[in-house]
Amino acid sequence: MCVPGGRTETGAGKLAWAGVPRLDLRPRIAPHTSWPEAPATHGRVPALFSERPVHRRMLVVRDEDAWTCVDPFAAELLSLLIDHPFVEVWHYADDGPPEEIHDTSEDEKVMAAPYWLTLFQPTGERAHDDGSRTRPWRRSPGLSFLYELEQEGPRGVAGSYLDVDRLSSVLATVAPAEQFQIARTGARTDLLCLAAADALSADLLMTDRPTVLANRSDGQGVTVATAGEAIALISLYLRSQGVYLLGSLSGVRMVAERSGFFFIGSRALLSTAEQWDPASIDQVSLRSRVFALRNSMLQRFDRALRNRDRIHLAMSQPFNSSTADAAMEALDSTLVFLMASCDALARAAHLLLGLPDDNQAHNAGWQRQSWTSRPEIQSIPMIATLLADDTAERACLTILSRLRNTIHAVAMTRLRQMASGGNTYLSVIVPEDYNLTELRTAFATAGGEHAWGVSQMHDGRMRIEPADFIERLFATLVPLLNSVAGALPVAQLPPVSEGEERVRGFSSRDAASLRAQLAVG
Repeated sequence: MCVPGGRTETGAGKLAWAGVPRLDLRPRIAPHTSWPEAPATHGRVPALFSERPVHRRMLVVRDEDAWTCVDPFAAELLSLLIDHPFVEVWHYADDGPPEEIHDTSEDEKVMAAPYWLTLFQPTGERAHDDGSRTRPWRRSPGLSFLYELEQEGPRGVAGSYLDVDRLSSVLATVAPAEQFQIARTGARTDLLCLAAADALSADLLMTDRPTVLANRSDGQGVTVATAGEAIALISLYLRSQGVYLLGSLSGVRMVAERSGFFFIGSRALLSTAEQWDPASIDQVSLRSRVFALRNSMLQRFDRALRNRDRIHLAMSQPFNSSTADAAMEALDSTLVFLMASCDALARAAHLLLGLPDDNQAHNAGWQRQSWTSRPEIQSIPMIATLLADDTAERACLTILSRLRNTIHAVAMTRLRQMASGGNTYLSVIVPEDYNLTELRTAFATAGGEHAWGVSQMHDGRMRIEPADFIERLFATLVPLLNSVAGALPVAQLPPVSEGEERVRGFSSRDAASLRAQLAVG
C-alpha cells in the first residue's frame, strides 16, 4: 500500500527520509523473543573486556500489504538487515498468509503459518469443520493469544492467532468522531495491523499505511516506521550490538568494523569534499595542507556521527542517571566535533582563496562574520548566498557555535521529562546566562523551535530534546558543508559507475547503503 503524497523512495542512495525515528519506550508486556546463538569463537578465548552478546533479538513485524511499494534498493537493504540473526521477523497481511505456507497441527486440526500473525473473530471457543473446538491457549492482561501451535516453525517459533478484540485497546485512544470515520472508510482494517503488532509486543512495525502512520502513538510500545525509517532504526540496533553491515555481494553479506563503517559513512555524506581532485592544485605544499585539512574535516565528522549514535542509543533506553549522562556527554562531543569539522573546511577555504596565512588565519570560520565578509569569500556567489544574515544556514551555524561554546562556561543541565503515553525522556536545559534571545532568533530563522525539538519552560529557560535537535542539526549542516565544498576553487573527481571501487576501497553502492542506514539529511 503506497502512501499518496507521502515519502518517496526512489533510486539507489536517493531515499527520501531523514533521521532515526524515536523508539517507543512505553511499558508493555515482554516480547516473546529468544536469545540468539553465541557467536563462534573458533577455539579462541574471548578477550576479558569484549562486549557482551545481544540481550535479545529485535522483534519486527513486516506489513506485507505495504511491501510491494518499497523501492527495490530499499527493499534489498532492508531484507539484508532483517535477515541478520539478531533480528526476528514476523509477517502480517489483511488476507492472512499465503495458503502454501500454512502448517497444520495434527492434534488440534488448526492451521497457522510460522512467523505470521493471523486474525479471526473469536467466540470463546473456535469450531472447526471436523467438529473439534479450540480453547484459548493463554490469556494475560492486555494480550490475548487465542491459539498458538505447539509445532515449531522453521526457526523454532510457532505461528500465532491473535484476537481481533485486541483492536479495542487501540481504538480506545481514538476520538469518537475519528472512530466513526475509521469505520466508515474501512481504515479499521489498517488499525488491525497495528493491533496485531501490539498484541505480539513487537519492537517495530514496518508499514506505509496512512491510517497507521497517523496513529503511531496508539501502538502502546510498538514503534511504527516506514521502510526508510526502519532501515535507520534496525541499523542503529545492529550497530549497538557491534554489527556494521555494508551491503551484499552475490548474496553474501558484507560487513565492516566500526572504524570502516564510519570512515565510509562520513565520506558518503560529505561526498563533495571527498571527491576533491588533488591534481587540480598545482602547488605541492598548498595541496598537502589543503588535503590534510580536508581529511581532518572528514575525520571529525566521522567522530560526530559516532557520537550521534551514542545520543540515539541513550535516548532509546529508559531514563536513568547513566543513560542521561551518556546522552549529555555525547551531545557535548557531537557539538565539538561538528564545529571542528566546519572550522577545518573554513581553514582549507582560507588557503584555497589565497588569503594570508598569518596569525589571523585561525579566525577562519563560517560562523564568524568578520571572516565571511572578506571580499574573497563574498566573491563566491554560492557561499555569499548561503551565509547571508537571514538564511537558515547562517542560523544553523549560530546555533552550533553558541551551544558548542557552553563547554567554555556553565554547562547545559539535564531534566527528566514525561511525555504523553507514559514515555520518559531526557531534556537539556540551556544555561540562563547565555544569550537566549539570539538563540531563539536563530531557531526561528532555521525552521522554528518545534522543528529543532526546542521549547520554552514556564520560567523562560530553553529546553532542548537531544535526539530531535541533533537530527535537525545534521540535516541542515550536511547540505551546507557539501554546497560550500563544491563552491571552492578545487575540481571534482569524475563520477564513479555503480559497483566501481575507488582507491579508498568502497563502491558507490556501499556509499548509498550507508547514507540510507545513517539517514542524515
